[in-house]
Amino acid sequence: MTTTDDDSKTTVEQNEQVADGLRKSKDMLSKAKALVDEGKFEEGLVLFTSALDGNVGYASRFNLRIALSELLNKNPAAREPLSLKRNQMETMLKEGPLNRRAFEEEWMELNFALGDDYQEIELLKFLHENNQKSKHQVTILNLIKINFGKYLRDKRYKILEPHFDYLGRMFIGYQSFIEAQKLFPTIDRFSDHDDHSYRTITEEEGTLLFELGLALGKIEQAKLVARKIIDGLGSRAIFLKLLAIARRINQNDAYSFILSEAKSNLSIADFNILQSELSAIN
Repeated sequence: MTTTDDDSKTTVEQNEQVADGLRKSKDMLSKAKALVDEGKFEEGLVLFTSALDGNVGYASRFNLRIALSELLNKNPAAREPLSLKRNQMETMLKEGPLNRRAFEEEWMELNFALGDDYQEIELLKFLHENNQKSKHQVTILNLIKINFGKYLRDKRYKILEPHFDYLGRMFIGYQSFIEAQKLFPTIDRFSDHDDHSYRTITEEEGTLLFELGLALGKIEQAKLVARKIIDGLGSRAIFLKLLAIARRINQNDAYSFILSEAKSNLSIADFNILQSELSAIN
């Protein structure tokens, strides 16, 4: 399929609109926080609710959750309009799909600030019960990924189980893309930023997926994920993290596998240190 100049122009215009929306929302949020700090709660509240439009999400580093919590602490009357805003955003998510992770992130931050840490479970339940899974696949996966660590910490494996295969495919697919990019660098340059993103995703998402696989009894798939993590990073710290997960989930087979891989990949000195570190966390 040939890309025309009009297509390129449209893409550029869309990117500019997104960037412009992000700038405006960040500016409104900064002004809103300043107004709250000055005690001008009503004015700050108006700007907060106007800025929450799916432009910022977590990307702003603004710490939206803390800002909203401070507003509620200083002005409890803000709870009702913020709850209304949250409910309006939830209705939009149900009617969607919006396919905008920043919107879902902002909705989650409102939930956390309002003390409704598990509001998204009701939304996921609604989407499943109303045969909306295929239509809202992106929204569902975004919510799952946003809350992945929380569900594992709480051992809510059943929430995650229906999405394990898709999350696994996405992770392995990403790993394959990066491997191809490294092997054939003249097509797409692998930048320092790409390398940082790769390492972050491999460690954070990979170890979560490994833990979920073990918790669900999907041992062979969990080992495959571990292999991808080891191939990509393979440091003593990574082995320690994987071993700690296997021990916590009480999966001896996976534990033995990771320990064997560590012995094969680490230097004798590093492996001895690893064993000392494992003894220390017994």
